[in-house]
Amino acid sequence: DIFTDVAADSWYHDAVQWAVDKGIMNGVAPDLFAPDDTIGIEAADRLTFSLYPNPATGRVAITCGQHCEVIFMDIAGREVLRSVCKEGVTTIDVSTLAPGTYFVRMSDTSLSPVRKLIIK
Repeated sequence: DIFTDVAADSWYHDAVQWAVDKGIMNGVAPDLFAPDDTIGIEAADRLTFSLYPNPATGRVAITCGQHCEVIFMDIAGREVLRSVCKEGVTTIDVSTLAPGTYFVRMSDTSLSPVRKLIIK
């Protein structure tokens, strides 16, 4: 185990390991995760929706905390792509998108977070 404060038999152990392995979260120190600390909105948001690689070329992996729909919008706010994401990781083909900056919005949730995506 990488964190001394996350016991192997804790109910959240696997979730912490998954979030660290996917690069979604890190500990508060090299050997501490601080699972009982309060997290801010930005950290909670990272747990619900992330995308990589960014910048991307042909495919992008989207990590969602729940089944949802994602909407890709160009810089003018026009919808250019829509896809369904399953809970966990979903890979989406973005090879049809022209190089540029896009905004990816997760819908069907109470927060509807948005991420910026660069297509090379």
